[in-house]
Amino acid sequence: MSIVVAKCTQCGANINVDATKEASVCEYCGVAFITEKAINYYNTTNTINISNATINMMSVNVDNLLIRAKEYEHSNEIEKALEYYNKILDVDATHSDARESVERIKNTIPICSISFLSGLFNSGDLILTRKNLTYQSKKKTEVYPIETIKNVKRLDARLWVTIIEPAIKLNIPVGNIQEAAAMEEAINNLIREK
Repeated sequence: MSIVVAKCTQCGANINVDATKEASVCEYCGVAFITEKAINYYNTTNTINISNATINMMSVNVDNLLIRAKEYEHSNEIEKALEYYNKILDVDATHSDARESVERIKNTIPICSISFLSGLFNSGDLILTRKNLTYQSKKKTEVYPIETIKNVKRLDARLWVTIIEPAIKLNIPVGNIQEAAAMEEAINNLIREK
């Protein structure tokens, strides 16, 4: 038995019919009808043209979306967190928590990251975000804000990064020319944006 909504072909009343039966009788007017015709009649008379209509959507609870976004961010599911923060901004473009969270996440997502090997015992990573260049080795971690970087130049697979404050020049043997070129380009793009 498969009960569906149909419309009586005689009186037009909405009725429930068993779609597995070929015919039935309207409970309102008592006229017999073919089930398939009554179902089709219901579907065609209840079709609405919405091409030029304004559609009001059910309201969204932004607080629930914010809770979900924060849960995803705390569990380090960054893409899902961004998705939910953006859903909030779709509903309320001025929502300060969502705006600040999107900006904070974008500033911490690595734009470029490369590993380096310097000698037998010194290896590490160079990680670039929109805000910082992080030099991370087994011995130390140094974070340089983008605004303190004067320039970066590449010589083969070596990067020379000139830092304004403190006044130093980093010599980083990347080992891979393509990775060094990509990092050089990414840093220079951020310097130009500032």
